[in-house]
Amino acid sequence: MITVLLLEISQPDKAIVYNPNTRKEFSVSVTQEQLDYYELLLNETEEDIFVIYNEEENQLSYIDDEKELS
Repeated sequence: MITVLLLEISQPDKAIVYNPNTRKEFSVSVTQEQLDYYELLLNETEEDIFVIYNEEENQLSYIDDEKELS
């Protein structure tokens, strides 16, 4: 798993992220629930939003400071 920067939501079901280690952008399929949540985060904050990318499952997970990642 790697930490990536969430750049934008590309309808209907893609998130565009940036991997600072490789300096490359790529898209990841997301669920409707994730799409709604990430879009809300992007619209409501000026801060960078980092998410966890699971390469094996090709999925994103939001980093929550109050919860431990398993």
